[in-house]
This record gives sequence, C-alpha cells and structure tokens, in this order.
Amino acid sequence: MTVPQSPESLAVLADGSLSGRTALVTGGGSGIGRASALLLARMGARVCVVGRTADKLDETVALSTAAGHPEPMNTAVCDVREPEQVDVVLDAVLADLGRVDILLNNAGGQFVSPAESLSHKGFRAVTRLNLTPSGTNISVILPVGATVTSLAPTYTVSALATSGPASGTTRRRPAMPMSLS
Repeated sequence: MTVPQSPESLAVLADGSLSGRTALVTGGGSGIGRASALLLARMGARVCVVGRTADKLDETVALSTAAGHPEPMNTAVCDVREPEQVDVVLDAVLADLGRVDILLNNAGGQFVSPAESLSHKGFRAVTRLNLTPSGTNISVILPVGATVTSLAPTYTVSALATSGPASGTTRRRPAMPMSLS
C-alpha cells in the first residue's frame, strides 16, 4: 500500500482541520475507537468518547490531555445496546456541546471462533452489539444533522453526509437528564 504524500491528500487529516466540529465516538475507551477519538481531537474536534467502562474512557481523555489536544475531551458511560441510554447521551452531548457533527459508530465485539461453532446465543450477542446500536445511533443522530460512519467489526456503513445540524428536529423519545464528565 502506498502512503499518501501529497499536501492535498494530507490536508484532510491536518491539525485543526476539524476545529469547530463535535464528534461522538462509541467504543472510545480502547482500540480503534480510542485511536479515532485521539485523531479527531488532534484535528481540533470537540470529542465525546462513549463506552461502558469509565476507567477506559478516562484513559483516553488522559492520553488526549497529555498530547496537548486543543479541545478538552468529554466522556459518557453508556451501553450502546440500550436505546434509552443512547438517547440520554445524545441529549447530554447536545446540551453540553451544542451539536453533533460526526458520529463514529465504533463499539463492537466478536467471539473468536469459527462461524459454525458460534451458538445461537453467541450470534445474538454479537449482532446485538455490532448491528443494532449502529441502526439505533443513526436513527437518533441523523435528525440532528451529523455525518455518520460505522466501523462495527462485522460490517461498515458508508458515510452519510448532511449539510449540518437540522433546525427544529424532534427527538424520537423524551429527553432524560445526564451531564458529561
């Protein structure tokens, strides 16, 4: 694979290129989610990392702070398999950060086993984590005008771009109180 070298190619990843944008990254406590959140922060975005484990999210924030990223990173503990928790997080992000421009659906997981060895219960657990949250997150985020990219381990949804936050959108479910840390 050839690594892009031209200034035009590299400009899309330039420091500050996402200044003024807000990103919500699920699975931001480790792996690809953490790396993506740190890249978005380096590029100047205000980032909220979402995950099930506060300690892992705090580690991501500490790495961002140590790297001197221009915007403070926020965290929200949430199980993306639970639509009500996703609603709470989105409402908190909108209240605290004002908008969501980028949703990175990264949370996911997989059992390490041949497909034929995966039990029905295991298959349901994998799809409940990898597929259902992406659909839920997209249906909740799109009305507020975010660009959506999914990186769930079992599939990828191409980016859906909109012109920016939609005005006068209505939430699917009633808002619930939460604040970001």
